Amino acid sequence: MRLSHVAVAAMLAGLMGMSGAFAQDLPADLTQARADRRESMIRGNPPMFDKLTTAGFISVEPTGRIENKAERAARIVTPATPPQGPLAPPQRLNERTIMYNNDMVVFFWQQTMPQGVQNFTETWVKENGQWKCAASHQSLPVPAVAGPGPR
Repeated sequence: MRLSHVAVAAMLAGLMGMSGAFAQDLPADLTQARADRRESMIRGNPPMFDKLTTAGFISVEPTGRIENKAERAARIVTPATPPQGPLAPPQRLNERTIMYNNDMVVFFWQQTMPQGVQNFTETWVKENGQWKCAASHQSLPVPAVAGPGPR
């Protein structure tokens, strides 16, 4: 268990150290796939979500709920009043990106939400020539721990 915590910490430390400028070097088809998948969830387009999500997809929601592709897709519904026109990209803070072997990309970013600043990660893979989201994770902000200061 301790080893897995160390591995996760090392991975996040590596992600945090990557330059945000790397995002400019992302393949155009990956950038488009991310935008299309986001739009599919906002506008309620399950077939597009399906196309841009791997069969083995796993998601961890801020509450700790873990969902597979079918479970996450079941929550995609067309809103009563769909947004009109192009969707504005979310304002992402401290975005970090790292590409592995030109067929896997890990994204990390933060967003200001009503509950506070939340952390996000997504892992994208190229599968049969198509970029697809393989995993996502969203976490709530961790409250500061009150207690005695350093001794």
